[in-house]
Amino acid sequence: PSPLGRAVRFRFLSTELAQEKPEAAALFTDMEYLCNRYALAKSEEVSPDAEQIVISLSAAPLAFGQASDDIAQYFEAFSRQGQTCEWDAF
Repeated sequence: PSPLGRAVRFRFLSTELAQEKPEAAALFTDMEYLCNRYALAKSEEVSPDAEQIVISLSAAPLAFGQASDDIAQYFEAFSRQGQTCEWDAF
């Protein structure tokens, strides 16, 4: 559970992350888009009582919870606010 209650996680791969470091604003925009256009609806199916949606982007597949100095990973958390995702600062 998150500090707000139940959380649901969605993990995405982006091989472009291995080639170049993205600008923070562009990365956030992509993650917000994934939350609003994919994760929000899916979270209703898999965990309708979840209050928080965590989006992660990784340059390569990693086991959940695993870290690697060689593989870029980015995370953002969002609250479900009706039919939109609202960013939660960690």
